[in-house]
Amino acid sequence: MYDDFDPAQRAQGTPPLGEDAIRDWLDDVLDGPNVVALVDGDVVGHVMFVPDGTGRHELAIFVHQDYQRAGVGTHLLAAGLEHARQEGVEYVWLSVESWKRGAQRLYQRAGFSTVNPMGAAHRMSRYL
Repeated sequence: MYDDFDPAQRAQGTPPLGEDAIRDWLDDVLDGPNVVALVDGDVVGHVMFVPDGTGRHELAIFVHQDYQRAGVGTHLLAAGLEHARQEGVEYVWLSVESWKRGAQRLYQRAGFSTVNPMGAAHRMSRYL
């Protein structure tokens, strides 16, 4: 999925560009709970909960551009949050660009609150 991910859809430099960089990045982010969305056996979405070293987890979610606005992200986020909770994750945070209003609404519907609305990226969080 990440090899074919539209570079214009990248957020805060992720996913990285190039196969080697993607592999290195995935090696770093697969330490916590992960859930993928499949369509006909192909990965079309990925939600990850990356331990941040403080007992909390950073959430990142990616949906391939061909499957956006079809409900994949909503379902993937819900499944990911439940899986993370079952795995013992208690607190999740994320950063979202201030201009990505649709993503902010998705996170708000999933129970996230805006912690820091200042600057180019908003920080949102929630307890599981």
